[in-house]
Amino acid sequence: MSTPVPPRKRRPWPLVAATAVLVLFTLFNLTVFRAAAGRYRVATKNAEALGFALDPSKAQELVPPRAYALLSRNSLPAPELTQRANSGALASELVTDVTRLVVKHGMEVVLIEPGVTSEETHWARTQAHLRLTCSYAQFVALLDDLARSGQIVTIEKFNLSGRESGLRDLDMWVSRLVVKQSGKRA
Repeated sequence: MSTPVPPRKRRPWPLVAATAVLVLFTLFNLTVFRAAAGRYRVATKNAEALGFALDPSKAQELVPPRAYALLSRNSLPAPELTQRANSGALASELVTDVTRLVVKHGMEVVLIEPGVTSEETHWARTQAHLRLTCSYAQFVALLDDLARSGQIVTIEKFNLSGRESGLRDLDMWVSRLVVKQSGKRA
């Protein structure tokens, strides 16, 4: 017969070790991680209050500074814009500015007349019709000055036809856009 083997005593050290690790992780979470997480939440709230969004879905779309400056220079309060559009002042200003540029470049004026001024919800657009006699270099210089004028100006259509003398007949429609200012600021 075999002799009975005494039962081995259970050793509780794995249970004690697991409990000790749990206690250490809990203390670390309570003292270090939660404090850092709280500081992070406060910092993100302060950043959002200042206009900085860390979450891409909450980011505000910013207008580039040059575009903002262009829009600011070409905007008027809504009542003033409506009054100037209805009185013909916008069209008159466009004709005056274009005439000044045409004379600056030595072009021969055949016709400069104001066109239609249309007012929309957020802007007003006025047109001018020009018929000029000029060289190609004068035409390019005029376009360059219009582009550098700091105004929102478009060339709607133009026809440049040549003559035997080297001069060209230019038939062109120019328009200017003026934005209505709203009371809201973002």
